[in-house]
Amino acid sequence: MNTPPLKPLIIASLPVFASVFIAATLVWHFDTPKLVMPFVLGIIAGGLVDLDNRLTGRLKNIVITVALFT
Repeated sequence: MNTPPLKPLIIASLPVFASVFIAATLVWHFDTPKLVMPFVLGIIAGGLVDLDNRLTGRLKNIVITVALFT
């Protein structure tokens, strides 16, 4: 029996989903709702920076992300 391969989009979104789940669990466990916004925004920024495999593409994404979040 062959299992169907997972779509690349699903595989690429798994680390971001796991990170948001862990951040939400930590915020819920320690009862600190003020940390939700920085955690989620940081996770989204990290996910956006990791879109490209080339060094120049990653550096461009980092510069754009830092500029937009400041």
